[in-house]
Amino acid sequence: MCTIFRLGVTLTVLLIFSKLLLPCSAQPPQGPIPVPPSSLGTYTDGTILFATGDVKSPGLSKRSFNSNFASQLKITLHFLNTNGEFKHIDISCNCDELLDIRPLNPNYLLLLTRDIPTSRNLTVKIMDWTNKILSNVSTNAQIQAIGTSMNGTRFFVAGINATQLLCIEYAINDNEQIIDGRINKSIEIPVSLTINQIVSLDYKSWGIIFKETLDADYYNYRLLIISPETENSTPIILNKDRISSILSQIACAANKNFQYYCLFTSYNDLLLVNIHNNSTNQTNLFQSICFDSAKVYTMPNIGFLVEVKTRAYIKYIVLNIDIDYGDPNNAFGESVVDNNQDDIDIDPFMLPNNTIVRILKKDNEYNFLSKGSSIPKKNQENGSYGLFNNTHIKETYPSDNELIPVGTDKIKLTFIHTVDLTAAVNISIHLESDGRYFLRQTLLCTDQYCEIGDNGYSLTINLLDITFNTPNADYSVEIDDKFLRYQNESETIPGIRKGPDSNNYDSDDDSKYLVGIIHLTVNGTNYYQSLNEGEKESFIKRIGKEISHSIPVNESRLNILSNFLEYDKIDRVNLLFIKFKIDPSDNNNIDKKSAKHVFDDFTKLFDFNNNIQTYLDTNDYTKHIDRKFKPREASSLWDDIRINLQELIKDRIFLAFLIFFIFLLIATYIFGRFKNKEGSNFIFFKITLIFVDIVNDISFVTKNRYNLRSFLIPSIIFVVVPLLLNTFLAFKVFIFELTKNSKFKDWFEEHAIFIRIITLFASGNVELLHLLDSKFAGISLFDAPFSPKALYWIFWGGIANIFIEDIPQLLIQILYAMAIETDYDNLAFFTLITSSLILITNVIGSIYEILAKKYEKLQKDYTKYMKELEEKEKN
Repeated sequence: MCTIFRLGVTLTVLLIFSKLLLPCSAQPPQGPIPVPPSSLGTYTDGTILFATGDVKSPGLSKRSFNSNFASQLKITLHFLNTNGEFKHIDISCNCDELLDIRPLNPNYLLLLTRDIPTSRNLTVKIMDWTNKILSNVSTNAQIQAIGTSMNGTRFFVAGINATQLLCIEYAINDNEQIIDGRINKSIEIPVSLTINQIVSLDYKSWGIIFKETLDADYYNYRLLIISPETENSTPIILNKDRISSILSQIACAANKNFQYYCLFTSYNDLLLVNIHNNSTNQTNLFQSICFDSAKVYTMPNIGFLVEVKTRAYIKYIVLNIDIDYGDPNNAFGESVVDNNQDDIDIDPFMLPNNTIVRILKKDNEYNFLSKGSSIPKKNQENGSYGLFNNTHIKETYPSDNELIPVGTDKIKLTFIHTVDLTAAVNISIHLESDGRYFLRQTLLCTDQYCEIGDNGYSLTINLLDITFNTPNADYSVEIDDKFLRYQNESETIPGIRKGPDSNNYDSDDDSKYLVGIIHLTVNGTNYYQSLNEGEKESFIKRIGKEISHSIPVNESRLNILSNFLEYDKIDRVNLLFIKFKIDPSDNNNIDKKSAKHVFDDFTKLFDFNNNIQTYLDTNDYTKHIDRKFKPREASSLWDDIRINLQELIKDRIFLAFLIFFIFLLIATYIFGRFKNKEGSNFIFFKITLIFVDIVNDISFVTKNRYNLRSFLIPSIIFVVVPLLLNTFLAFKVFIFELTKNSKFKDWFEEHAIFIRIITLFASGNVELLHLLDSKFAGISLFDAPFSPKALYWIFWGGIANIFIEDIPQLLIQILYAMAIETDYDNLAFFTLITSSLILITNVIGSIYEILAKKYEKLQKDYTKYMKELEEKEKN
């Protein structure tokens, strides 16, 4: 069995809690001014450095009493390596002021001192871990700050004299002596800038963060990026709005692609700035997070660590600068630590493996609390971050590329935050095969299926044991947005869009219902017919319940409307068809899907071959549903007519033939009128309509004989009886005319072959004989000298056809269209149209003859003719 999910890197999180008791010798020295430890930094091997004694957090120390400068400064440096081993030294710097202490890789100390009280010059010193000064260099009087490289022996000094910035890079050679680096520059800068800090951005670039004073309460942050290639750069303004001088913090970092970022606080906002080509793009991060104060630190190779303080908690928010935080769906790493009264407010340490170390005080013991940070990792396949392209998810079970047994009935998602369920949303599992996705299960994430565990860090989704039942298949998960929320914040977690392209059901009308039709297999139909009436009723109810559970949808929304047997043209037997209705969602119900969405989910259960088992196969009743034919929407008669018209228009061959035939009829009419205006030139239109109607009537009964059911016998009667009656009447007319009408006999003998053919067609409808006396185009073939008696019989034959053929057949067509549940085809539609047109034309024609007194003349001519014929026979 292949993997469930196609994912990238699985996130591994280190979570270690350790409590280390400082040895007695490492306790803060006793004295008149006891102060807490001060965090100084971390070496690349993970050794942390902090100080006790005459220090000021966060690392700058200054003598605070008058005495001999060398003998009265009391500072102890403490080293703690990753094995838990302590080392400490008492500093003897031989200086008046110790302005800064920094760890310098791999195992040095960098000191910035003022050795002579009256001197303006400062001294940079390199010390080893035994309190031995290895090298020193006197700096220019304007030097104000130092910075060390995050991964090398380089360090950087800078200072401002009016509008002139001096920056110099140094390094330590193999002899442990200070040597010049690659940077020694003097740069013009704006007035009113002071150096806030120096940061190591990458292996060659440094960043100098400035404060630009605007007034007593506000300032701007500026950043100057300096590298060996920098020429006369201008510090870039980072903030859009001015920064309050109260409680603002800033840090800057670079990613592996040499993109530069700065993160700073302003009031209760976290502002992330991306610097590119001397332009900035600012994002206000996570606006729902409120805090009393915050500190910002650089995390090498990651981005930033933000220590957010509230009255109840300290949170460490980890920002990976490779992630687009302009997208509000992306997550930040977070750790929560109780902020009780015994905590010490000192800077945390960040180890190379991204573990955060804090020093906590309780009584006279100093405890080290280490906590792994949750850093969303990059997916190596597609360049996205987080599992399922979701940075909130830390790990999954089953995990990426893990073989799982058939029948696995759970999915477990572990998150980087503690979470709670929100409103129920849809979760769908799909199987991928040959680039297509097939729905395996859909469920609502309620307490029945979704469980929060692991102290709020995980979500377990309970599935049916047949969801994962196909060997060598890939699966994907799809979850709607806002399916979870953070326990301690108002932030919600975005859904998972892994798998098939989802239809946008937001545009569906949620107030509409939908009616659908399915049918059973031959065996299922036979089984149903073998049941008694009570068992049949129970069968229909149970199959409705199992369909609702398989989709799934609330049982109250799916109702069986009817069931009926109908002839299937493929299997050539009667099959049981079931019509069902899906009601719209009740807004008070947790099931929010529209009827169209529910119907589509049901249809997806049919998208399998015979080797894949679905819920329809395993249930006792739905297993009888024919999966070869998907559910289809039931439509009204007018919908069917509209669809049939659309299909006919799409049939180019039929459309071309229809256009050609209409053109031929029009051309025939124009030709006849041109030759003889007095002739009945419309006769070919009526003849064509009558002929098509006869063919349609016969074809309809023949093709739909199995679906006509109760309409079959009437359909046969009202096709056969008019056909026999019209045949009898047509031959009676010809026999009478040939025996009693000498003029007709002469005309008949002249055109005998053509007349026999026309008479054969006239057996379908006696009115076709009017073609022979239409005088079309003045052609003698169409100038038959019918007697008044023949015309009288033809007239009443047409009237009889209205009542014994046209009206009954149209009624049958209408009743059939209303009763048919499926397969209302084009032939039935055409027959309905021709029957309607025939009835309309015959009724209108008969009314016209009566109103135009043609019938009155016909009656007189008939009466006169019959008298003359009677007298002639007497003589």
